[in-house]
Amino acid sequence: MAGLNVMLTVSCLEELAAAASQALAGQVVQCDFPGQTAQLLREPYGVVLGITPWNAPLILAARAAANPIIAGNTVVLKTSELSPVSNSIIAQVFAEAGLPKGVLNVIHASVADTPKVVESIIANPIVRKVNFTGSTRVGSIIGELCGRYIKPSVLELGGAAVVIVLEDADLEGAAKNAVYGSFLHSGQICMSTNNVLVHDAIADEFIKVVQKEMAKVQAGPSENPEDNLLRGVFTTSHASRMGDLVKDAVSKGAKVVVGDAAATSQLPAGSNVVQPVVLDGLTDEMNISSEEIFGPLMGIIRFKTDAEAVQLANKLEYGLSGAVHGRDLLRATKVARQLEINLVHINTFTLHDNAMIPHGGWKKSGYGRFNGFEGIREFTQTKCISFVDQSIAPPIPAL
Repeated sequence: MAGLNVMLTVSCLEELAAAASQALAGQVVQCDFPGQTAQLLREPYGVVLGITPWNAPLILAARAAANPIIAGNTVVLKTSELSPVSNSIIAQVFAEAGLPKGVLNVIHASVADTPKVVESIIANPIVRKVNFTGSTRVGSIIGELCGRYIKPSVLELGGAAVVIVLEDADLEGAAKNAVYGSFLHSGQICMSTNNVLVHDAIADEFIKVVQKEMAKVQAGPSENPEDNLLRGVFTTSHASRMGDLVKDAVSKGAKVVVGDAAATSQLPAGSNVVQPVVLDGLTDEMNISSEEIFGPLMGIIRFKTDAEAVQLANKLEYGLSGAVHGRDLLRATKVARQLEINLVHINTFTLHDNAMIPHGGWKKSGYGRFNGFEGIREFTQTKCISFVDQSIAPPIPAL
């Protein structure tokens, strides 16, 4: 995962740098007033606050800093209390590359002090915009603070990605992508697959292929770095929550098709290694069917029609990432177009994060965009300068 983090960071910086001139280009507009022409410019806000999470510390810190800096802003980067050193590496790299002193400024704070520190920074008049990546719960607090102090914000929040597997899908490909999307980094990615909606006609066969793929997955440490590993989740309290989700689902009728519900629900004291679990037969009353999991669990929900699949997917409060699997690309695209999700991938996994594709959410997954032209433009304001040719302009009417 560390190697992937570095690779994505390099790609992000290279692509944003290449996109800057086009993203920031102004334009000339012919106005409807005779003799008037307007020049539209994009100018930086000034100082931008970036708040980063722990789960992908390099790429998310780089994104929080690079998008505003490329647009001409300076940045105050508030690191995660859980990964301050890793988040700070990006500032060291930028400094070594020649970034002038004072353009990127890093701030650390303890868990107890963070609320006070963050509010004081947002309230400061020199801070003109905020970007935050993290949970929907904390994002709503950041959004409230930004509203109180009239500061625009970019909020990239929780995911709970959904995959739809149509009956004409390549089952092996769909299963491999679903497993990868659910269990990479123990499911602790905002775009991780939570629930897989599978057409009822192929659901049993799909589960068999998932079981075959899951047999290759190993949880816990290994001496072989090439193993397909599930490391532990980040905290023991988070591990306990995984057990609670499984216990709740099983008590309400879900069937465990991969893993051991009892083992997941009764972890040894102090353990953060959660064995992967796949559940079939999820229903609305189960917490796992609607919450962002952020752990090594996958739920399977069966559907009978494309319309039902779309309805089930859109019931979720999140809209960050999703996928549709099917051989008929026109049909798959039609389904994708109906989903209330920003990033919808066809015949692949939900984790794609291309540096030139605008990244952000719908609904409770937030608003605003990182990456691509839109990500750079998020950190600019438009300015209009108009010119009037008095030799063409009509006389000024009398008052």
